[in-house]
Amino acid sequence: MTRTEEKNGLFIPFLQVVTDIIGIECSFLLSYWLRFYSPLTKLIPVVRGFPSFKIYFLSSWAVVFIWLIIFKMLGLYGARRNVNKIDEFYRITKGVTLGMLVVTSATFYYRGFSYSRLVFVMIWGFSILLITFFRSAVISYEKHLHRKGKGLLNAAIVGSSRWSSNIFEKVNRHPGLGLKIAGYVGENKFLAKKLTCLGNFEQIAEIARKNKIDVFFLALDEKENSQLISLLNKCTGLNIEFYLVPDLLDMVTSRLRVENLEGLPVLKIKDVAIAGW
Repeated sequence: MTRTEEKNGLFIPFLQVVTDIIGIECSFLLSYWLRFYSPLTKLIPVVRGFPSFKIYFLSSWAVVFIWLIIFKMLGLYGARRNVNKIDEFYRITKGVTLGMLVVTSATFYYRGFSYSRLVFVMIWGFSILLITFFRSAVISYEKHLHRKGKGLLNAAIVGSSRWSSNIFEKVNRHPGLGLKIAGYVGENKFLAKKLTCLGNFEQIAEIARKNKIDVFFLALDEKENSQLISLLNKCTGLNIEFYLVPDLLDMVTSRLRVENLEGLPVLKIKDVAIAGW
């Protein structure tokens, strides 16, 4: 088990799965009731009879299984940090829509029972809303744990760029990010009075192991730019996340992912090999 998994445990990913299941099941129950037993029936009369609740309930578990697989494929599970709620909503909408297309296609070939199309539309809408609501609650709860000092990842700042001080201040002011700055690597006049120097660039792999570093923030100045590839190579095989400040965008030709660190844009250039489950 990696340090990231040890600190996050299985609790948050498990909570994500449980709340997704609750959201999907609640969507089924609410949609079934609204369509067949609520005052809505006065506006849209039920003309084909009242279907068995048991059939819808059993079908919902097949839907749960399919949707959870789709959610996993879209990266909605795992010990992820700094989750943007807008991105989360987009992924949930995409996942529910894809899942509904799969389910609708399956019911098209199944002639043993005719499902209400209106119920399916309701399930689609309610699922997006409820899953988003529950996941927002999980994100808020995780940040609450971080503010209490639980499940924090050890981080270190590498380089002497002026941005290094910004990174330290951002992380320090926002404990909900789930990060704890252990120190800095290299010579840094901006952090010398704020943090402990953990060592030089040549010792970065040893520093990572000794201090159990989970995240490195690369804040290299112009003179240190040439060290970027060397730093990454030295940490090959270590399960560590690397974030690069935007100053070095022209130095990197590989795929990048922009993330927002409480208003400070950072570029993620290396993710951990195994995260979450």
